[in-house]
Amino acid sequence: MGALALQPRPAKIASRTNPAPSRSASARRPVSHRGHWEKPSCYDRAASSGSVTGNGRRQTLTDANGNLGNDGVRALSYDYDDRLARVVQGTGGAQTTAALVYYPGGELQQLAVTTASGTTATQFLYDGDQMVGEYNSGVLLRRYVRGADADEPLVWYDSSDGFQRRWLHADERGSIIGWSDGSGGMRATFSYGPYGEPSNWAGTRFAYTGQMALPEVTLYHYKARVYDPAFGHFLQTDPIGYEGGANLYAYVEDDPTDLDDPTGLSSQPGGGGGWSGNTQLAYLDPTSARLLDGVGKVVSEAGTGAAAGSGAF
Repeated sequence: MGALALQPRPAKIASRTNPAPSRSASARRPVSHRGHWEKPSCYDRAASSGSVTGNGRRQTLTDANGNLGNDGVRALSYDYDDRLARVVQGTGGAQTTAALVYYPGGELQQLAVTTASGTTATQFLYDGDQMVGEYNSGVLLRRYVRGADADEPLVWYDSSDGFQRRWLHADERGSIIGWSDGSGGMRATFSYGPYGEPSNWAGTRFAYTGQMALPEVTLYHYKARVYDPAFGHFLQTDPIGYEGGANLYAYVEDDPTDLDDPTGLSSQPGGGGGWSGNTQLAYLDPTSARLLDGVGKVVSEAGTGAAAGSGAF
């Protein structure tokens, strides 16, 4: 393995977008826009020269920067800044292709999904780095009210029901575990595996630890990187290199019970918006299918018009 080169940290970063100097396909690219470590030389190799395996699915290295490619289910490709740009799944008439476009700051700007029946594109609107609206060709589809904390969605309005108020309920980790209607009736509940594997990808745009869910490609958008809960790892190497640990793809140091990673850059003690006193803090009682607050008081009864785990975008 080549020596790890330490790059000077810039005093101020105006943009996360790098200039595009000429380079060969195998050239090593520093990542000073998101950290101060240069990618280790052991990842400067062709797609066929290495692989990472997890949860029974094979992930192969596809480029000089170590981004994970074909996992046996999907073919993944990336842009110059190592952001997921294209996902292809299935073959023939059953093939689905998703194209992702980003703002200069790295926020997801558009997700376009193409199937045999056509293309559906969703554009995302932000308040700072918090997503607050979804559009299709200028038509508002969904909008969200955010709390004071990062990754703390509180209210969801959807065009499918005339933008009626929907309350989002989070557990102690900030994961969205259900939503209720304006009258307090519980309309849907959700649960997750230890690494964020959802019981049902159909639900709200916000899911595990309050992050944006991309059900169209069964992934989570963790801002700096994309996370695959089935694999339990990020798809891209850590932008800060080995400073984040020996495993460049690891999610929260393989300790999702105690840690979370709100930006895809570094782990921290677990607990999303709900952890800090959010009035929507609640947990699901599996026996009664009711949402209870931190002291066991009923927040909302299960709705009679929707089964647990149901709900659609």
